[in-house]
Amino acid sequence: MQKKAAQKYGFFMCFCMVVGTVVGTGIFFKNEGVYGLTNGNGILGLIAWIIGGVMALSFGLSFMEISSAKQDSNSGIALYAKLFGGQRFGRVVRNAMNHIYIPLTTFTVAYYTTKASIWAFGGGLDAEIAFSSRVGGYGNYQLILTFFAIFYTILLMYICTYLEKTGKYIQMTTVVLKLIPLVLVGLIGMFFFKNDPNAFSESGLGDPDKYKLVSNKSGFEMILMALPGILFSFDGFLSTTYIQKDVKKPERNIPLALVLGLTSVTILYLIVSIGTLNLDSSGSVAAAAGKIFSNPVTNKVFERVIFVFILISAFGTLNGYSFSMVKLSRSSIEDNFIIGAKWCNKIVAKRSLNLANFVAAVIITLVWGLIMGIPTVFAKETYNFYDFISNAGVVMAFLMYGAIIGLGIYNRYHQRIKTTKNWYFIPAAIISVICIVTIISYNVYSYFLNAIVMLEKTGPILAIVLLMLILVLPWLGLWMKDNETKGKNIRAIKSIDNQNNGDNKNISVDTDDNNIEEIKDNKT
Repeated sequence: MQKKAAQKYGFFMCFCMVVGTVVGTGIFFKNEGVYGLTNGNGILGLIAWIIGGVMALSFGLSFMEISSAKQDSNSGIALYAKLFGGQRFGRVVRNAMNHIYIPLTTFTVAYYTTKASIWAFGGGLDAEIAFSSRVGGYGNYQLILTFFAIFYTILLMYICTYLEKTGKYIQMTTVVLKLIPLVLVGLIGMFFFKNDPNAFSESGLGDPDKYKLVSNKSGFEMILMALPGILFSFDGFLSTTYIQKDVKKPERNIPLALVLGLTSVTILYLIVSIGTLNLDSSGSVAAAAGKIFSNPVTNKVFERVIFVFILISAFGTLNGYSFSMVKLSRSSIEDNFIIGAKWCNKIVAKRSLNLANFVAAVIITLVWGLIMGIPTVFAKETYNFYDFISNAGVVMAFLMYGAIIGLGIYNRYHQRIKTTKNWYFIPAAIISVICIVTIISYNVYSYFLNAIVMLEKTGPILAIVLLMLILVLPWLGLWMKDNETKGKNIRAIKSIDNQNNGDNKNISVDTDDNNIEEIKDNKT
């Protein structure tokens, strides 16, 4: 009976989690950055999107086999890391997802949702500029954005914790509504209009102040620098793994949702990217929405409608990440693998697990909100740390994904974990690993190089510090303990006591690798 009650999500909900979490803020807010980092070169930008789509599909195909392993936890990809890489690596990945990537991405999406709100209710991109001037400049504007991002975060995490059915319906409804602006802008721009003759120009059209990083870079280097933003647009596809324990037939529904969802998103993104470029050479979806019709009144009305749908899209994406965050936090509290575990357990004992889950998820997310928000408030307009840190988080997350896929290749030949064998796994996995190693290596190198060559040092140096922080913090998971580790310690101590009272054996305990060696003493 308990198992039946727990399995409440089918294939459609899994598909909605994949598409609903992936499609949203990424394509709306990162597309312009992609074309900026390719110096306004439309052809290079499209090549970058195609490479990103191939990478996303290869990751999805790789995880079809990996996710066919047992599905008995809501710890997400940390479960696969533990199964394929051992308990130590599992703790590293779980720490990365629990305390770093999911919360920082959730707050980044909340920040973009706030910007989308200003567009929708203020009447377009000009409203953002006017609002910034009205509140006293860029710093005050960023402070207000951060405040409302906190509000959105608390609201949706409350819904996903206490009103789970409402959160489920929000996810399924917004996944349909969010496609409307993308399909309209993409198809209209692609098939009916070509308003901007510079759309596919091979000369630089990027903002020289905003994208100084790409000056004197080759086309290949610019593509590598643009790919983290594209991967951010595709990331979230593993959100369905955080509800896997609650899914009916997860070994079938989760892999199928991954591949069908990512295929759909890849096709949609390419259509939108081409259509957007036809309308506006900057690659801004929001700017393109205001250039579809020649009649200014019709254009203004249509633009406002598109902005409302962009807000709905961002809200749905935030709901998906909030769902993932509260599910992950709950699983972490139950396993005692969370910062402040003792404090959470006191709340569980005195109040409820839901309250502990809600408070923990909100606090962890808001910590990253402050880490991103404070330097952005005091930085110049050309250096937004929400954008940078979210890209750095993607680099870290895909590093973890790539490592798990590499372990999946190892497992294919050593058969440690039982999985469904798919013929396409090996080529897809090799493509995934090669691509992620290349992207990460170059981007880490470029951050250090830019700090050396750029005249303005504060922003680049702080960016390096934050990047190193994001890449190093996951490894603290090696020293974190959970119920399983503590349980082994207790069992080992009991075994030692029994042996000392009986056969006089020395017990050597390896709490990390789940091994207990017994070495008999020579009796004297």
